[in-house]
Amino acid sequence: MTRIVFELEIGRSRLLLMYLLLIHGLMLVMVVNLPLSAAWSVLVVLLILASCVYYCRQYQWLNGSSAIIKIERDNNDQWILYDRAGKQYSTQSLNSSFVISKVVILHFNSSSLWQNKSVLIVDDSVDQTLFRQLRVYCRNPKTFQQ
Repeated sequence: MTRIVFELEIGRSRLLLMYLLLIHGLMLVMVVNLPLSAAWSVLVVLLILASCVYYCRQYQWLNGSSAIIKIERDNNDQWILYDRAGKQYSTQSLNSSFVISKVVILHFNSSSLWQNKSVLIVDDSVDQTLFRQLRVYCRNPKTFQQ
């Protein structure tokens, strides 16, 4: 019988918002300083603004229907992901992770190539105790051994 041994709800992050605004702002400054025609400059500025809105919607505001808002791990090390639309992505296996003190990125594989997911988790968007447990789990050398 499988049971849930880890559950984490993902919320909004001020740190991620500042990062997204800083990166997109720097890109806008760089584009304005490039020797491009006015039409190309406007096009690139619009693309950068669209990128900023897309990533803020997906990761910061969690308004995108495919934004992952909750993850769970069962005792068989299978993960279940929940998106904003209520869709459940089950039987995901954790393929790899990137872990630093404030950010964890989880890369999941599914039996279907089209359902592979990556989840970005910033420390100020989740419970600190659960975030620490997730970091310890991902840093454990036995986690990714086959």
